[in-house]
Amino acid sequence: MMEQLFTRMRTGGPLVLSLLLFLAARELWNTWPQLMILWLVGTVCWLAGEIYARWQHKRLDWPEWVLAFKRGYQGNTN
Repeated sequence: MMEQLFTRMRTGGPLVLSLLLFLAARELWNTWPQLMILWLVGTVCWLAGEIYARWQHKRLDWPEWVLAFKRGYQGNTN
């Protein structure tokens, strides 16, 4: 169950967060359109990378500190 939760967070979380940020940042378009364009390009590039990784059947792994947390990392006791 925990693995499914982490997988859902890994795959869906960033996209949902990106959409929420887009809705919250619509007012920036009037003041800083370049920033919004840069942000949209970054989101599209991230999404393309996720789609490419799935198409290649490769799982983009979590950073090491997240994997350590998932294992129940105890730290170095020496």
